[in-house]
Amino acid sequence: MRLILASQSPSRAAILRAAGVEPVLEPADIDERALETQLAGHSPADTVAALATAKAEKVASRYPDEPVIGGDSMLLLDDEPQGKPHTEEATIERWHQQAGRTAELLTGHCLIFGNKRHVETSTTTVHFAQASEADIAAYAHSGE
Repeated sequence: MRLILASQSPSRAAILRAAGVEPVLEPADIDERALETQLAGHSPADTVAALATAKAEKVASRYPDEPVIGGDSMLLLDDEPQGKPHTEEATIERWHQQAGRTAELLTGHCLIFGNKRHVETSTTTVHFAQASEADIAAYAHSGE
């Protein structure tokens, strides 16, 4: 049996590989911004669960007889969603905002297998170090 990962996240694939599972990578093509707009007013946890579910549903339609996992995450700093920094400059700016602070990382997962589904959201507390300018620049340049 194969496990289908409806994600393009290198870290999600690496976690599965570390557990001894080689996933089939099938990134879901959904309009995340449109779904986030529809969910305005919902809690961040509900939003990441809905995004994970939408990704899993999109890919599960192509793999009806195999387990499909969709995932999404959101970083909250001072209870405000941070979004993904899409440029090196934005990544460097974000590191400066986060340095020495604590944030919450919400992660939603949806597992669909046949007509069964399981959705859950977890919260991880993240403590950001005071990183050097060289380390911040190296991280921003890495594309992570």
